[in-house]
Amino acid sequence: MQIIYISRVCSEKTFKKIYDLTNGRVGQQIQKYHKLIVDGLKNNDVNITVISKLQYYDKKIDINSFEEEEGIKYNYIKNYKNPLFKQLCFYFSTLKLILKHIKDKNTVIICDGLNIMLSLAAKKATKIKKCKNAVIVTDVPGIIMTDNSKTTFKNRCISKFNIKLINSFQSFIFLTEQMNDMLNKYHKPYIVIEGQVDINMANKNIIKANDLKKIFLYAGIISRKNGVDKLVQAFS
Repeated sequence: MQIIYISRVCSEKTFKKIYDLTNGRVGQQIQKYHKLIVDGLKNNDVNITVISKLQYYDKKIDINSFEEEEGIKYNYIKNYKNPLFKQLCFYFSTLKLILKHIKDKNTVIICDGLNIMLSLAAKKATKIKKCKNAVIVTDVPGIIMTDNSKTTFKNRCISKFNIKLINSFQSFIFLTEQMNDMLNKYHKPYIVIEGQVDINMANKNIIKANDLKKIFLYAGIISRKNGVDKLVQAFS
């Protein structure tokens, strides 16, 4: 089976370059989440090709457009400074790479649904090659916000278009059942993956059988809009 995986994930070597250059100001959660899926597929003998729009791009970073790490092929889309030209290039570059790597109709395209240009390219490639596709949705468009977020008319329009685009895919990968209720309007096939395990941490995250300590984990954006300040006060 062949899977073409489209997101912002990169090899560990490339991520380290970006992390060092930005002094850690790069979304580690994006890398961790998608890397676990990519590694999991590879460990289950899936032929996987990654097409990635890097989180950060700078000519100072010595990054090839193609590299292979631990049997996974990574293809990186070139970035441009001009905003309009950049988005068009993301679309056409992604489409070209997808069409190049599709072997036959049994190929499955899996795409990060929150990236509109990459999703549009994935949809177009599916139509041309008549293969299957699935969309990963890690957040609901329109409610991704921080303390400084402002809901403008432009943002609402983009969110509505993004939701419509997500609904045009053939199947879904969600983080929660509630996301399916909100986004899967036409009751298409879906799966909920609520949590992932990093097998490399198996010998590090050990809880003793007789340990009576209660351990709490908060997973989500650190924002007053989500009431995190009240949670901290409650524990205090």
